[in-house]
Amino acid sequence: MPFPRDVRELALVAAARHCCVCHRYKGIKLEVHHLIPEAAGGRSTIDNAIALCFDCHTDAGHYNPRHPRGTKYSQAELIRARDTWFATVQKGGIANPGEASPVHARYLICKTWELLTEICNGDLSRVPAEQPVLAKNPVLQFMASVIAVQAASYRHARAWGDRYSREADYLNRYPDARRASKSDPAEAYYNLTREPSADDMRHVAQEDGVSGLLSQEGIPRDEIVRVFTYEDICGGVAVQEVFRLRPFWGVFFAATNVTSEPLYLDAIEGHYEFGGAALYRRLGKSPADYGLSRLPGAALAPGATALIPVATLLAPHQPAAEDVIRQADEYIEREYVQSVSRVHLVYDQVSLINTWGPVLRPQTLLVRRHSSREPIKVHELDLGNVFVVNRHWEMGSCPHVFIIRVDGDVSYAGELLASKPAIWHSDAITLPPHTSYAVIAELEEEVTELLRAEQDGVVLAANITLHQGMKVILPALSGSHVIVKGRYRTRSGKRGVRDPSRRGDLVGCALRTLQSDVSSLLRSKAVVA
Repeated sequence: MPFPRDVRELALVAAARHCCVCHRYKGIKLEVHHLIPEAAGGRSTIDNAIALCFDCHTDAGHYNPRHPRGTKYSQAELIRARDTWFATVQKGGIANPGEASPVHARYLICKTWELLTEICNGDLSRVPAEQPVLAKNPVLQFMASVIAVQAASYRHARAWGDRYSREADYLNRYPDARRASKSDPAEAYYNLTREPSADDMRHVAQEDGVSGLLSQEGIPRDEIVRVFTYEDICGGVAVQEVFRLRPFWGVFFAATNVTSEPLYLDAIEGHYEFGGAALYRRLGKSPADYGLSRLPGAALAPGATALIPVATLLAPHQPAAEDVIRQADEYIEREYVQSVSRVHLVYDQVSLINTWGPVLRPQTLLVRRHSSREPIKVHELDLGNVFVVNRHWEMGSCPHVFIIRVDGDVSYAGELLASKPAIWHSDAITLPPHTSYAVIAELEEEVTELLRAEQDGVVLAANITLHQGMKVILPALSGSHVIVKGRYRTRSGKRGVRDPSRRGDLVGCALRTLQSDVSSLLRSKAVVA
């Protein structure tokens, strides 16, 4: 959650709208950052607040060792910097600030195929910016060419395989299949996995134009598709095969005119590589060329935002774990939501992302005003500090269960109370040997009501309500089962759409969080968090 307005104002006034680390006057391009993250118990008070510019906020990185590259500022270092700068401002020891930058620059990642389609077609009504205008360049042309190969207006990052009534039948057909690792965030939601075959690739290419185009370019099969099975409890299917495909993201450089007069954006100076679909490489690889990329030079009205395409990305098959700083949702239609989030993507995810097609990496924005051209330095794309736009259907399947062993190993144990919504019934959590805790987590947009959880006649928890993002931690006793009575309720009273990829992402991200917090959980007792 963001800081209350009064706390934000106190921090900004105390810093005189300068960054507490680099001491630059930043005007509106300043953020109030939690010194101790909320996820670690940090409060939204002035004692836990520091004013940082966008660049230094990136370098703070929420003190997460998984955060992308570089040596991040430690908490103690930031506290000292904050206190020293607040004292300097209070003593009047700063010069009058120079003129603030006329442009507010940031990066926007669009994860939803539909919004990318709208943007490529010139419909900017759902872009989360005031008065957006779109710059046309080779990156946009490539995005549009990829979108054109997809027959449907909506793209799922998955394709369906066959169904089997018994797991033995699947293993007889695919003897190379192996058990999915319940402690691996990329595999936790699934039961079996195997290497994709040439037949699989042909099937996927027929279902998904993006995968077909990647295959035509000679990209290895295992970088295009991964094969899993899961038990579709709600659908009553013992083995459902699903092909996980590479999510397709668009990246835009957003430049907003924060002055009271028109600006003219002439060009972007930076690294670039303008080619076609054969340009497939890891995100960290720099383009070979450096120079100017011309912009239309049309007037950008006060408050308007120029949306400049800079890259298309292929995200990893596994969950893209994010530390969300803040998020705002709006309904596109009933039960269909567009979310805008400020996020940090963790390092091991960033290292698995590929750029595909043309790339532009801005360094300097050339702007005309007052009859003169001025260069404005801009920060490079850093997936540790971006805005993300995504759309999804509100779901409702059931709560999820995780197991923590005495040695600290954390694994996924499956779904709980998997029946029709709003119906009270009992279920059992099977505990493997040497279990310390069972964790019941509500990951979706629904409400779970736990009437009672007990083991060997001992009540572990009772009368607990879990909303999205909450969990209850149950200490395990000597028995092999925990009996739970409860139900879950969706907003609509119906189950959500069947989307194992999205549920796999939710489970994977929750598993990562539990694995990073396991030391504190092992010291806890039954608690709702």
